[in-house]
Amino acid sequence: MSFAEVLNRMGASYIPHAPRHTMAGGTEKQAEIQAYTPPTPLPPEQLPRHPAESSVSLNEALKLACEGLTVEPSQIRERMSGSDVSDWQKGKITDDELRGFARLVADRCLIEAGRRPSHYTHPAVCAGCGPVWLWKPMRVEGCPWCDNRRHGRLIPRPEQVQCRSCKHFTRTGSPGVGHCMVGQPKTPTNLWESAPRWCNFFVPHRGSES
Repeated sequence: MSFAEVLNRMGASYIPHAPRHTMAGGTEKQAEIQAYTPPTPLPPEQLPRHPAESSVSLNEALKLACEGLTVEPSQIRERMSGSDVSDWQKGKITDDELRGFARLVADRCLIEAGRRPSHYTHPAVCAGCGPVWLWKPMRVEGCPWCDNRRHGRLIPRPEQVQCRSCKHFTRTGSPGVGHCMVGQPKTPTNLWESAPRWCNFFVPHRGSES
């Protein structure tokens, strides 16, 4: 690639030329020389970044994005793809968007630990998980807690549930009682199918209300 092409890619609006001379009638005559105009400096955000400088800048941006959150910059960086990093370096991802992404990761880390994010303040019903905490009241086909359900992790409940609506409940010979197939509670005991109880391992039958 020529130097001129490099300058063009960097956005230089003017490429200086060396004075040119022509030969006419055996006498060297200086051609008209274009007056030199210094190129307009590029704004800082348009200057090409060295990879090491970009990495440091991203680390600083992640530290700011994580302020006040229960998550570390390294946890945010782990969940960013190569294209995410490239988009941030090109200015396609703003600091506000990076902050929003950090909040989502912080929520995800709490949920994976079986804890409720502080802004999940409204009871909701997920078709897969049953009653859960979300950010506003609704009934949904899937929710952020579904991954906990699929991996057998805790799901804190906003309300009590009934064993008869849970897929883990198996009825015994006695009417109205049964056992939990995942051992909740851990002490062996018969469970009344209609008795309300708190359970972090409840998984509803599809179509059940609780």
